Amino acid sequence: MYLRAREKSLIFIGLKFTVVLVNVVANILFIVKLKYGVSGIFAANAVSSAFALLILSPVIVRNFRPQVRKTTLFELLRFGLPYVPSGLAAVIMDLVDRFILQRLTDYTTTGIYSAGYKLGMFMALFVAAFRFAWHPFFLSVAKQENAKQIYSKVLNYFVFACSMVFLLISFFIDEIVRLRIFGFTLFGVSYWSSTRIVPVIMLSYLMYGIYVNFLIGIYLKKKTHVLPFITGTAAVINVLFNFLLIPQMGMMGAAWATLIAYFSMAAILYFVVQRWYYISYEWRKLTLLVFLSAAAFFLQRHLSFLLAPVPRLLLVLMLPVGLWIFGFFEPSAKRRILNYLAFWKR
Repeated sequence: MYLRAREKSLIFIGLKFTVVLVNVVANILFIVKLKYGVSGIFAANAVSSAFALLILSPVIVRNFRPQVRKTTLFELLRFGLPYVPSGLAAVIMDLVDRFILQRLTDYTTTGIYSAGYKLGMFMALFVAAFRFAWHPFFLSVAKQENAKQIYSKVLNYFVFACSMVFLLISFFIDEIVRLRIFGFTLFGVSYWSSTRIVPVIMLSYLMYGIYVNFLIGIYLKKKTHVLPFITGTAAVINVLFNFLLIPQMGMMGAAWATLIAYFSMAAILYFVVQRWYYISYEWRKLTLLVFLSAAAFFLQRHLSFLLAPVPRLLLVLMLPVGLWIFGFFEPSAKRRILNYLAFWKR
């Protein structure tokens, strides 16, 4: 948190990458070599966390002094305690679909669904990277006169970037799961059918990213007390739609229930927070972006000549071209893009 607050993004990213690498090595050691089983996962997490603490110890010693102020402590608790029930609701949303799917179908279906859910992590990683950078950024510009305009533009470009990731992964997901590395594929043949849920799972993470964008007013106006209501409502919606859709649609029903829940969470937050901190988002541009992305997705699904890799890649690239033509990018952004392209032509 200190590195993010100080906008030390490169150090933060380097540390995160190193911790992940240590975690992977520790998992291999405890699970594969030492045969610890499931407990090896917890041991690996403990090792990677201890490593992060060790690396950050000089920063902690140099910059933090123990002080207890009752007023500050009260403010911290008032701001932070709502995250406990909110976090619990988030855990329920993340896990309940597989629990219900297992009860209503079988272990095989649940295993295939879990594999597809992991493939949706491509979008989850992108959203997580944005979230780490977003909090210190929006706090740093909050006092600027044009802060709300900046926040609106950020949402535009965030959804655009997510749309590009969505189309790329959706169009090439079959090649990704079949890719051989040292003679092994990413998933076994029996799990290849899980790719059909990946687009829906990625859209769920995109909606979570939009939810993260809408959190601005909650932080700036210190209204975290509403978060348990919002995430709790979304968790209930998730459970209800899982029970409603899984008997009819199987694992696709679980995926759609997840998307509906995350959409509901973002929508509820938007309408609640706009009362305290109104931001005029550019819904016309966002609607254009959604329309063109959906058109590209459905064209690829229904036109046979788009099955080849090159036409699929060209279709992905048509999204920014279409947005350019229809005015999604403002003149200043167009100039920066043209200057960037001119630089690479040299």
